[in-house]
Amino acid sequence: MAEMDDGRFVKIAKALADPTRLRIFQAVAQGRRLCCGDVGRRFQVSQATVSHHLRVLAEAGLVESRRDGQLVRVQAVPGTLDAYRAAVERLATCGCRPDEGETRRAPRTSDRETAQRRPVKAHV
Repeated sequence: MAEMDDGRFVKIAKALADPTRLRIFQAVAQGRRLCCGDVGRRFQVSQATVSHHLRVLAEAGLVESRRDGQLVRVQAVPGTLDAYRAAVERLATCGCRPDEGETRRAPRTSDRETAQRRPVKAHV
């Protein structure tokens, strides 16, 4: 499986960031080939909204559509989700690959420490 570039990673993350789009993708990814009309009825959104969400998911490479007579059926692209999952796992380990040695983590500062370092402006 090829490593996912940053642009594609961001595109998928943005596509899945919308709650309605995420639910649509989850329904499609469960192995069901849904037609566009079913998506609209199931999630109670207009046909224009369905088209928009499916277009964003398709541009991210998460779904593909196929014409079946008068219907357009949508299905998940499993390879894309697998590549995204692998990229998230690499990100969770600070981008380090197992052969690169120790996992490096940036030190975390608490909100209190950050607030204590900010200069206070005097109001005149």
